[in-house]
Formats: sequence, structure tokens, C-alpha cells
Amino acid sequence: MPNLIDRVRTFLDRFRSSHVAAVPASAPAQRPKTVDAARQRFAADRRRADVVKRCREMYTTDTRAQEIIQTLARDVAQGGFNVSCPQDPEAEAIAADLVRRLALGSRLDDFVRLSLRDGDTFLEVSVAERTPGAFQIATVTRKPALQMHRASNAFDAFDDPEHAYWWGDTPVWGETAPANALWFAAWQIVHARWNHDEGQRYGTPLFGAATAAWKRVVEGERDIAIRRKARAGIKTHHKFPPGTDPTDIQRYREENKTALDDPYAAAADYFGTNEIEILQGDAHLAEIDDVLHHIRTWWLASPVPMSLLGYGQDLNRDVLAKQKEQYDETIPVLQQWVSDQLVRPLLELEWMFYGYWPAHLDYEIQWRRKQTLTPEDLAKLTDAALRLRALQWPEAVVIELLQAFVPNVDLSVVLRAARQDGAATPDVGEAV
Repeated sequence: MPNLIDRVRTFLDRFRSSHVAAVPASAPAQRPKTVDAARQRFAADRRRADVVKRCREMYTTDTRAQEIIQTLARDVAQGGFNVSCPQDPEAEAIAADLVRRLALGSRLDDFVRLSLRDGDTFLEVSVAERTPGAFQIATVTRKPALQMHRASNAFDAFDDPEHAYWWGDTPVWGETAPANALWFAAWQIVHARWNHDEGQRYGTPLFGAATAAWKRVVEGERDIAIRRKARAGIKTHHKFPPGTDPTDIQRYREENKTALDDPYAAAADYFGTNEIEILQGDAHLAEIDDVLHHIRTWWLASPVPMSLLGYGQDLNRDVLAKQKEQYDETIPVLQQWVSDQLVRPLLELEWMFYGYWPAHLDYEIQWRRKQTLTPEDLAKLTDAALRLRALQWPEAVVIELLQAFVPNVDLSVVLRAARQDGAATPDVGEAV
């Protein structure tokens, strides 16, 4: 009896063949596989592994990198999203059930954070039977980014979709997977790639291009700390009259040993005939412009402005407001990446399990605002809704416009519930 994966594969093959017109098969263009090409591919994989490991070290040991990535992931995912499919409420309900079952509202934050850190996220899709011969996505689990391998060709296409990815924890020379590799079909893995170049197998970490600058930042800050510890303290020069017996000097040192050897002594009084000269510490310890230059160079890899995370010196309010505006404009771009790389593959696979061909569905992923609305904001939204309704705007359009400003509330559900209760249909403004 075929196992579950084989039955799912048979189901998907039969389903796709019923919706996609058959076309004559043609051999895909192939670049010649030479020893030099294999060597270059292995070198690229080694460089990727080195960059990912350095970025992980950066994330683990540098609070700035950690806070940047966590802030960006939180701002992108925390508001959550709705899947709108106005022409097919059943497909919309299937999508909503999938989002709840997989807890995507709370897990997207982690998926985005780790994608930014590593450059890649591999999610294994686990499928269960909801009824005999009918399937649904049960869970998704993230696999180790450096142990998962994408078995695509030189054009980043799968020659064999049934053997699209493999999991192995040993380095591989060339293009051949080890004998003990665990293989996955293309439908079993959702591969999200951050900062991905066309034709390349893998993405690039957020700070992938900034590892050299970060190394200079760490070295510069360490040098400053050592210099401050070694040269910041005040020192004393004890002068003795010419011809002083060395025995007297040694006795003097012994008598004042505690004060001379204790770098934390607040004050010490010396009695004798010798002269004591105060030597000030390094007067240039505050000069750290070179390190600040490296920090700013490193920070260029981040969409999060420095001024939002504690480096807002010498900024006026107008510049800060402009930086915040630019950052806010970046968030929808990143949310679109999450929609395309993580959410859509899961939604479309689930719809196929329920008999829907995704290309025939008119659906939209709507991201909600992260900010919690104040009573004043609600009053303004209500007034805007009433004005739009007075201008004879369609109810569905008004709901779509307002939905982005009302987190965690589905306005269409509110209206349907009001109608089912037998109440008069409220204005959209009143529903808000």
C-alpha cells in the first residue's frame, strides 16, 4: 500500500494535469557540467556557509544586530494579515482555517527573523488526511538552513521535482548528494530566500554584505576599551634627590606598597623628601570618529534607521521624521516579500488539496496595521466611513479601505453577524 507522501504526490499530479494543458515536453537548456563548474559551485556554497556563520555570530553577540533584526521582523509581521477572496467565501474560509491551524499570526515573526539572519528559510510541509483520499496541511516546521540543500540546476530550476531538496549534515563536493541524504519533493518544502539574485540557489542574510564592516567595528571598540583601561588612569612620578640610596627607594616603595599598587585608590598621602609629579591620562580617549564611521557603514545594510535604536545624536526633529517616514514606506515592501515567499505557497497548496486551482482564484493578502487604534483614531475612521457611504461608495470598497486600520477585526464578519441577528444593516461607520 503506498504511503501518505506517495498518495499526496499522486493526488497533486492528477490535479495539476486536469488544470494545465498538456504541452510537448522539451529538454531544458543545460550548461555543461565540468569539473571547474562543480568547483565554483562548491566554493560558492562554502562562502555562503561562512557568511551565514558570521551573521549568526553577529546576531548572537551584538545587541545592535539582534535588535535591528527583531525590530524589523516584529514590524513586518506583528500586525498580522487577512486573506480576502470576495468571489469565493468557501476558499476564504479554507485560508482562514489554515492560518489558524498553523498559527501563522504568531509564527511569522520567527520565520521572518530567521530569514533575515540566515538568508534562507526552509519550511517542511506535513500533510494529513482530513477524509479518505482528501488532504490538508497539518503543520509546518523549519529545517536547519545550512543543512538543507536545493537540488536545482544552473538556472535554478528543478530537473526532478520529486527530488528537489535534500537534508544532510556533512559537506558535499560537487553536485552529488550523499547516500544517506533525506530527499524532499518540491511541494514538501517552502523555500523563502531573502535578497535573492536570479539564478542563484540561495538568498543572502540581511547583514551578509556588512560582515567586513562589523569586524572593523568589533576590533575598533575592543581597541578603545583596552586603550581606556591601560591609559585612562592618572599616574604619579616619584622623584628622589640625586644620589638617593637605592635601599631608601626600595624601603619607600615597601612602606607605600598598598597605595602604589592599588589602581582604585581614591587618594593617597605621601610623607617624605621626594617630589611627586602627577601624570594625566590619555587626553584623546573621546576621539572615536573612526569607529562611528565603521558603525554607520555597517548599519547601511539595515532598513531600520540608526536614530530609532539609540544612535540619534545630532539629529533634528525634521530629519528624524523623514527617516521614520522612509522606514514606514519600507514595511509594505517587506510584507509583500513575506506574502510571496511564505504565505502564498502554503495557501495555494492548501487550496489544491480542497480542489481549487489557485490561478482561478481572485484573492488578496491584506496586511493589518501594527499600531493599536486610539479612541480618537476610531472616531476619525467612523467619520471617514460615513462620508464615503454618503458619496455612494460600495460597501465592499469601504470595508477594504478601513480594514488595514483595524487590527484583529474582520469588518465583513461584523456586518454579516449583524445581518444574521436580524438587525437593520448598519452603516460601515457604525460597525467600526
